[in-house]
Amino acid sequence: MTKVTIVITSLLLMLGSNLTFAEAPATDFDALENAPKVEIPIVAFHKSYDETKLAYYKFNSTEQSDRAVIVLHGGGAHSLSGYQHLADTLSREYSTNVYLVDLRGHGRSKGRRGDAPRANSIKKDLKSFVKFTKKQNKLVYVLGHSSGAGLLLNYISWKKKIEVDGYFFVSPQFGHKAKIERDNPTTPPFATIKLYKFIIAQSTFGLFYGHSPAVHFNYPAKVLARDPLINTFITRHMSVGMTPKKPVKQFKKIDQKYGLFTGERDNLLDPLKVTKYCDYATEDINKQSACEILYQGHLSILLKVGHNVGELILNWN
Repeated sequence: MTKVTIVITSLLLMLGSNLTFAEAPATDFDALENAPKVEIPIVAFHKSYDETKLAYYKFNSTEQSDRAVIVLHGGGAHSLSGYQHLADTLSREYSTNVYLVDLRGHGRSKGRRGDAPRANSIKKDLKSFVKFTKKQNKLVYVLGHSSGAGLLLNYISWKKKIEVDGYFFVSPQFGHKAKIERDNPTTPPFATIKLYKFIIAQSTFGLFYGHSPAVHFNYPAKVLARDPLINTFITRHMSVGMTPKKPVKQFKKIDQKYGLFTGERDNLLDPLKVTKYCDYATEDINKQSACEILYQGHLSILLKVGHNVGELILNWN
């Protein structure tokens, strides 16, 4: 019996020990649904490194501007899952162009639903989109929400990245190794992770279960009914691409000013554990950065955080 077979066989005995994460309370979804409607730009498409068409929505600044923010949504979500409110605030009140991007396999982007060719494909997608955005703007920032912040952290520590001018982490989900979840969640699990698929995929160098649904999102039925673009799962490759392997070490490598904003009423994440990560950045970086807890939930923060992001951008400029 090979070493790989032994590892797989022994770990398959733990199939019943799937990981779960708490759910954003229904009132958090309702906050987005009941918010004032925002005028949505016509969807456009950017050809990524492998010709996959990535959907995006450009919210043009109401005034002439040479700065932009690229926004990365969380796994399973898409650009219009509340991010339009953030974009509307920045474009109307802070003279900033905003690009909401659907990750491949999400929203209106092409590609297999919830999947990626390889774990690093979405980092390549982001690099391609950063290059595209920098052709149109002098200053470019990248913002990630929830597991989109995990993707951003992976991108920051990637040697092949294209540099930008700053980062924003909003309700950042840095993965199970970050240890930032609440200790005693009061709601049913939102995400269920099939551990055995990750174990087998890693043991076989991605040959098995890499493209298999491995993280399932338990969105409320009413949310799925009103938003058919939501994904109820992502594959192992997509999940690995959005999940930092060594979040503490990676945060220490942040090489640009940043803003980190999390919610006091976030039902998934412990805000004090999240803001602890700000201690890991260097002193020089932190002198230019901001780390704040807002009185918001995991999703409702999208309705307010545009002002915090906008004020920080103005301060930087």
